Amino acid sequence: MLVEKFIRFLKDQKKHFPKFVVVGIISTIFNYALFYLLLKFIFLNYLISAGAGYVLGVFIGFYLNKVFTFETRSTKYSLEITKYLGVYSISLVLGLLLLKGLVLIGVSILLANFFNIGLTTVTNYFGSKYLVFSKSSFVIKRLDYFIYKYRHFLKYILIGIFSILIEISILIIFGSFVEKYLLTLIGFLVGMVFSFFANLIN
Repeated sequence: MLVEKFIRFLKDQKKHFPKFVVVGIISTIFNYALFYLLLKFIFLNYLISAGAGYVLGVFIGFYLNKVFTFETRSTKYSLEITKYLGVYSISLVLGLLLLKGLVLIGVSILLANFFNIGLTTVTNYFGSKYLVFSKSSFVIKRLDYFIYKYRHFLKYILIGIFSILIEISILIIFGSFVEKYLLTLIGFLVGMVFSFFANLIN
């Protein structure tokens, strides 16, 4: 019984997964290229480099997965991008935790990032297929309604998270060049300004 269900599950992935892999390869090329550029030529911290590459891959992947992989005709872009960013944010956290763990046990940064990309590819595929672009289940409809109803609150939270990430990035990047307390103040002010203007145009 379990084997039959698994076989049906695999057959269900035949239509979308190959396309998702193609999109994933394209996104990964851009992802890894930016990661390598920031790490080796700009000399940024490896976690920030991986995160920046991941964000670039997210936006390329959203467009290609919408029009090519899952062929959705929905015009509810804000709803889809909210769910997409939610799925990819969770994947980003999981991937960076894996990356950090692998580096801590002695795996090289470049190799560890390949495992990071592998994990996030799997979580992103199932999240995209069953949460972002699926319209068939009652649960998804309820999720869509929840996101629509609380969209301003959710956007406010996302903006807050990004402003915190900006502050942390400033601390990491300039930590060895600027005095600690001054840098903390600069990071806070930059994050606050970003949050203000992001909420203003939102």
